[in-house]
Amino acid sequence: MPESTALARVRRQISTARFPQLLGLKLTRLARGKVEVRMPNRAAFRQYRGATHGGALCALLDTAATMASNTLIAADQDTVTIELKVNFLAAGAGRRLDAKAEVLHHGQSTSITKVEIRRDDGKLCAYATVTNLIYTVKGPEVAFAVHVQRA
Repeated sequence: MPESTALARVRRQISTARFPQLLGLKLTRLARGKVEVRMPNRAAFRQYRGATHGGALCALLDTAATMASNTLIAADQDTVTIELKVNFLAAGAGRRLDAKAEVLHHGQSTSITKVEIRRDDGKLCAYATVTNLIYTVKGPEVAFAVHVQRA
């Protein structure tokens, strides 16, 4: 897929998919194999002690990694996460959390991406490696994918 088409598809995916919208995710940088995504650190994302819940951090890590992987796939392909390995290094805190994802390996059937999340004070709070399965979309999946993107 031409670079501009792949990048436009990723912009469309993150702006139209409901879960990233629910999280308030915003792309702040997009290039082949690399993305940066910002998430507001809302009160609803915090656990009982006030730190950002690990599930919210994982959602940001997973989304950033998948979007980075999706900048490298063909028009008839898609990806799905098959492994997510996370290290929580510090409490999520502050007004926003910034994820930076970079694809380390992009093969025919899998991609591996490293992702880090930093708080607004610059402190690294989470690090992950994410493996995505790359697959060809065909048959009813194509219709479903088109329907989901339009819904």
